[in-house]
Amino acid sequence: MSTHSETLILGKNAQYTCLEGEVASGATVFPGMLVEETGTTPTTGEDTPTVQPVSTVEDAHSPVLVALTPDTPPHANDADIPRQHEYDAGEHIEYAQVYAGEIQNLLVANGADLATASEANISYDDALATNDDGAVKNATGTDDGILRAREAVDNSGGSGSDGPGDMARIRGLVI
Repeated sequence: MSTHSETLILGKNAQYTCLEGEVASGATVFPGMLVEETGTTPTTGEDTPTVQPVSTVEDAHSPVLVALTPDTPPHANDADIPRQHEYDAGEHIEYAQVYAGEIQNLLVANGADLATASEANISYDDALATNDDGAVKNATGTDDGILRAREAVDNSGGSGSDGPGDMARIRGLVI
């Protein structure tokens, strides 16, 4: 007689569910952005989910979905650096449903894009929340964080473009 356990052990080899989706119309996604599913695109077999950067400030959505860095450069432009590749509407991207205890590489919003630039000055173990561009920022409320910073990053002086232009990279722990 065999037994089956539903226990998921998190730690050094924590698992996440890797998914593939199509970037929604009018959206651009970069690896490291938090994304949300907006619908599906009909295809042969199962429909393909459509995704866009999380569009709500301090969204406590569940599950946590993160756009992944591809293993190889995208074929559209072999000069691209995979973690900086811009995925536009209609392109396919890998993203993951990330579970509590997993550390992910994320993007910190530009200080100029936030209500106050200090929300982009992050210390180790600060609670992180979503910005409306798929990046993270310091959580302003006590219960608003969905992640904890695993390094200190100060992007309060960042300004400029969408995507990783002036966004900074940070490691965040899903809580």
